[in-house]
Amino acid sequence: MIELPTTFPVDRQDEESVFNWFKSEIETKSAMLGDDLAFAHMDPPTPDIASRLVGLNAKFNQNLLHPHLSPFATEAERRVIEWIAPAFGMSDGQMCGGSTLANLTALWCARESGAQRVIASADAHISIAKSAHILGMP
Repeated sequence: MIELPTTFPVDRQDEESVFNWFKSEIETKSAMLGDDLAFAHMDPPTPDIASRLVGLNAKFNQNLLHPHLSPFATEAERRVIEWIAPAFGMSDGQMCGGSTLANLTALWCARESGAQRVIASADAHISIAKSAHILGMP
């Protein structure tokens, strides 16, 4: 049972105590998919370093669509892609925050390159159908 107030809290609390409350609730009431006993879940838990970097990215608004707002993140993304793209037989790429965003981005690129329809098996990730719908592709 979620123990959030049913009305907007009026009393003010400092950010640290609010964060600590949410952290405690999330840690104690979440499925522990990273646990050694967890088995066969399709999404592995995010590594701690990745979640901490996402927090920095959000805090400093590292928007890679605007390189002048994120000079370090833009250069870091380019360098990491240079490191890993050859392992996949590629020369370029883009970093995405998860499979849904990656699928949406890939279909968007395909559409912009002339693709008009998405063909996928019934076993495709649910985000394929969602992304196709968002992009107006049958």
